[in-house]
Amino acid sequence: MIMDQIITFLGVYHAGSYQKAAEQLYLPQSTVSTRIKQLERDLNKTLFIRSRTGIQLTEEGHTFLPYAQRAATSLEEGRLAVEQLNRQQSGKLTLGCNNSFACSLIPHLLAKFNADYPDVSIHVLGCPTREQIRKINYNELRLGISRYAVNIPSLTFVNIFQEEIRLIVSRNHPLAKRKVVTIEQITAEPFISYELDTLYRKNLEMTLGHLNVTHEIKYESNNLPLLKYWIKDGCGVFLSGELLFRQELLQQEVVAIPIEVNPFPTDKVFLVYKKDNLNSLDTLFMQHTTHTMQSMENLRDDLTGMYQAGTI
Repeated sequence: MIMDQIITFLGVYHAGSYQKAAEQLYLPQSTVSTRIKQLERDLNKTLFIRSRTGIQLTEEGHTFLPYAQRAATSLEEGRLAVEQLNRQQSGKLTLGCNNSFACSLIPHLLAKFNADYPDVSIHVLGCPTREQIRKINYNELRLGISRYAVNIPSLTFVNIFQEEIRLIVSRNHPLAKRKVVTIEQITAEPFISYELDTLYRKNLEMTLGHLNVTHEIKYESNNLPLLKYWIKDGCGVFLSGELLFRQELLQQEVVAIPIEVNPFPTDKVFLVYKKDNLNSLDTLFMQHTTHTMQSMENLRDDLTGMYQAGTI
């Protein structure tokens, strides 16, 4: 029994005759007759009888009919599923992110995504977190990756990654050999930081302000590659999770040191969107990103173990 026979059986049933079924299926009438005979031979039952009004189902035919209909429905659903998958794997993905992610996290995410879905074209819109959230809220952008979540009822923030803030310093910095550092040791050093109007800087100033400790911001910029250059050059200390420094940690250009009695909120990564605005390609990228970030959490744990063991 094959699907061609089942489709032909249903065609004859709906048309009421072999001739009309042949016309509707664009087949010779002999082919229709042969397929029905093969199906009846497989079932060892007669499915149709001729009458004055045309072709009628036998009792066995009536019994077989709902199963044939379900088989044809499943076949169509399978065809539509494949068609939907093809639509998901092509088109244009537009993604918002802040500039830090654009030059650190996003290349890694998109390299893997592009390898799996080469027919998707990609547009990355780099903008501050607040601007990104505004665009999503006003339907100018569907999907973003943010370091922060805000209380906007119309938006959904999904936390896909989080890690502790650590002290990031050059491999040659005086604090680099320590297994743990205190707030007093950190604030005794010149700081490298994002500029004052960023959420990063506001959180830094608020946390240190609550601790009532003084600190010096010696180098500041909103350009992550420049911040990394200052860190690697030993110009000061920087507070961050390890995610933005994944490559530098692997290449042993910087070290990430745990902070004793850590007062800083965890570094997080959020997917930001409006539920009703997502298309199938957005959903596909979200699934890919969530899986990739889980893999990066495993890498972070491996790096932590290597650092604690003194192998890096």
